[in-house]
Amino acid sequence: MKLPPALIVAFAFLPDCAFSQDKKLEAVCGNLFGARLTAIRLMQEGWPAQRIVEDAINRPEWRSASMQDRKLLMDLLQETMQAPGAPSSEVIRDCMRRAEGPPKTQ
Repeated sequence: MKLPPALIVAFAFLPDCAFSQDKKLEAVCGNLFGARLTAIRLMQEGWPAQRIVEDAINRPEWRSASMQDRKLLMDLLQETMQAPGAPSSEVIRDCMRRAEGPPKTQ
């Protein structure tokens, strides 16, 4: 079944809030993904663990992050250093599950 072009255009302009409930947490998840890839690359290049952690913490996206988000980063780095060959990260999967969940009321 093909959708009419007008319907396709209408869907294109709808906000993507139906797919992600928590935009801030979604951004944190993306930053975690980048941090994981960077940590793996630096480990492959032979960087010491302490320097990898310092490099991650000193990046602009983590310098101003909340303590909760920094804890996620530290958990991710620990997980990555223990199993750098793992195909995915439980920390990132958990973050994405929480980002896709119902929005928190404050």
